[in-house]
Amino acid sequence: MKTRVFNEAGEIIPEISLFPVNGNEDVVEKRLEFSNEMKSVTNLIFQMEDAVFQYSEIDSKKDFFYRFNIEGEVVCLYFILEGSLTNSSVNTLQTYESKTNTHNILFWKSREVNTYYKKNQHSKLVNVFLNKNFFLKCIGKDNNILDDGFSKLSEGERWIFKEDGEIINDEMLKVISEIIETKRKGIFLKLFLESKLYELLMLQLESLKQQEHIEEKVDPTKKLAQSIHKIIKQNTFAEFTLRDIAKKLGSNISTVSNSFKQHYHITIFQYWNNLRFNEAKKMLLNNYSVKEIAIIMGYKNPNHFSTPFKKHFSITPTEYLNSKFEQ
Repeated sequence: MKTRVFNEAGEIIPEISLFPVNGNEDVVEKRLEFSNEMKSVTNLIFQMEDAVFQYSEIDSKKDFFYRFNIEGEVVCLYFILEGSLTNSSVNTLQTYESKTNTHNILFWKSREVNTYYKKNQHSKLVNVFLNKNFFLKCIGKDNNILDDGFSKLSEGERWIFKEDGEIINDEMLKVISEIIETKRKGIFLKLFLESKLYELLMLQLESLKQQEHIEEKVDPTKKLAQSIHKIIKQNTFAEFTLRDIAKKLGSNISTVSNSFKQHYHITIFQYWNNLRFNEAKKMLLNNYSVKEIAIIMGYKNPNHFSTPFKKHFSITPTEYLNSKFEQ
């Protein structure tokens, strides 16, 4: 597991960057404090081969950000104990807010992420970074509890369990406090940390899935919208109609259309179209010819693909390719 952290000037901060640990060490422990004109930071880090626990207290004197360069497939359990922050993916420009007293689960695959802190704010947060294998060992490879997350990971996308997160409960606070205050060393610290990280993950999944179940009971259209989304993702270039989707789900065209727009704030056709053309961009970078992509997308004439591509991205497929080669 490797995560490099950079300051606003683009300089690496080795004290809080994470590098692969020495195989002879059970746990690498770091306790550090540093301060400058922008912030004061207190950090506690426990790092194992497949998992990292990081507790931070930050007093921000000015607005500032850290840039995290994450390598590989990483699952992040995060807990915002005090304060709030904004994360923005440099790769996709996706942004999400993390509010005080909330927790969530994030999936990353080789990303650069900017984390923004507000002026005159005291923040307390916990990040637990797990590599994918450790996470699978926790929940089992055949468990479908997070299928959507892993499908996004395999496509190189960011995925968040619940956009607004969920409230941190007393059991989570107790486990976090026990980890921060532990005096254990060596193999006893390793066994203790592994057991507590399992416990934290269990508490998070219980909390998030329970809330998800409650929401589905209150609003059954959410599950329908998610099923529509899954069909579209699995059949990006297939010839489907709204009638086909409705029939497959035992519903009708009106309910299918309204449910999807209610929860994704976009029509099925708009979402499907965006997905198809974004996939087309990826294929261009993977050495598919314009003609091949046009055929995959159902166009008999390559020009019939180039025209809507330009309408969608304000650039032709050839111009897009040339711009990437020049970078």
